[in-house]
Amino acid sequence: MNRISQYDVYALPVADIFYDAAFNCRRPVTVLSVQDLARSIDDIGLQAPVVVQPWTTKPYRLVSGHRRFVAVAKILKWSTIPATIREMDSAQAHLLNLIENMEREDLNIVETAQAISNLSANRTQDEVAAILQRSNRWVQVHLRLLTMPEEVQRWAAAGVIGFGHLRDMAGLPPEEQIKYVQAVIRARGQRTSKPGLNFDGPARKRSKDELAHMTQLLFDRDISGLPTRLLAWAAGYLETETIMKELPQCEQ
Repeated sequence: MNRISQYDVYALPVADIFYDAAFNCRRPVTVLSVQDLARSIDDIGLQAPVVVQPWTTKPYRLVSGHRRFVAVAKILKWSTIPATIREMDSAQAHLLNLIENMEREDLNIVETAQAISNLSANRTQDEVAAILQRSNRWVQVHLRLLTMPEEVQRWAAAGVIGFGHLRDMAGLPPEEQIKYVQAVIRARGQRTSKPGLNFDGPARKRSKDELAHMTQLLFDRDISGLPTRLLAWAAGYLETETIMKELPQCEQ
């Protein structure tokens, strides 16, 4: 039986690990978004160690397992966490972080594009495509998204437009890309229009403070069910899969 030292797991002090929120290719992990995960870890234990690399400001930097780390450090208040220590350069660290998040399938398309951009430093598109086992076209469309107008990127992140839309509008000038997205939104609005909803103009992006304030207003009025949790989802505090489990099922 051969020992593979690369996968040795250590009980590292949480205080020795630098949590670099900007490094993680997912949106920032909030305490509210990992409450269910924390309960699971508390019940059955941590099923996979986090991965860290030797660092400068602290002994280690967290590379993968950001949700697990927040659940353990912020909610469960563990003093140590099982971790694998890996020697790696910046490109290898970004790659490991991206692959883990892609396997979870909860990155939005803009987060994926930004992570691919990080991975593309000193690599060709062909090399990136080979590493991710995706087509060169797939990599190209994602990278092109980052050059599109901010309005287009916001709607892409929200899931209003997808990979097919981005591929179709790739050759359009920026102003035509915006018109394309607006046409998609109008078409969706005609199919799902409700009183009080306006899909004709640009959406007003709510701040986290506004969403938190509205959530608190609902709690103050004893409205603590799905509407409140939908606001928490909109603010990024709950995962889509959690909300989907709570939505009533439509009869077929």
